[in-house]
Amino acid sequence: MVYRDSGLTQSDFIEVARLHCHGLPQGFLSTLGEKFLSAFYQLIAESELGVVILAIAEGRVVGFVSGATCPRSITQTLWKERGLMVALLWNVIFSPKKIGRLIESRRYALRDHPGLRECPAELLSLVVEESFRGKGVGRELFRRLRAWMRDKGVDRFKIMVGSALVGAQSFYEKNGAIKQSQTEVHRGEQSFLYYVQTAS
Repeated sequence: MVYRDSGLTQSDFIEVARLHCHGLPQGFLSTLGEKFLSAFYQLIAESELGVVILAIAEGRVVGFVSGATCPRSITQTLWKERGLMVALLWNVIFSPKKIGRLIESRRYALRDHPGLRECPAELLSLVVEESFRGKGVGRELFRRLRAWMRDKGVDRFKIMVGSALVGAQSFYEKNGAIKQSQTEVHRGEQSFLYYVQTAS
């Protein structure tokens, strides 16, 4: 297994987008399509505030984790990127439901949440191909993101996990995440807010 977060190529981001859609089909981002997700992850990786770490085996991406020291700044950049916005709008323009969820996501990103100023850093997504789960890939990706956050001077970061994702909650708790509170990003969909100390 090879892990890397530099020298990522366009084909890497395409694989990450596909893996995201297959691994997180219930999430809003997956409904926006692989073209948007590929550009979105490239934006994160090329930002000084973000990182995308890949797990590569058998010549393909079998897992990845993404995070940012300040997701709000990256989101603001996203809204200024013409290509990304075209891909985004193309995927939502004919769907009132998607437009509503996009507005909810935008509002959530701009909201002044309790603790946001003290802890802006966040794990954005972590996905491992099903055939590679249970082999320590997710744990190693998580460890590497924690180390990256620590190297960036971050004391702790947060994770938003859907209340229905029991397996994800168990994984993060086993890896040191502490459940802090419950919140709602999209109407009627509850999520748990976790915090992770980078020093532990």
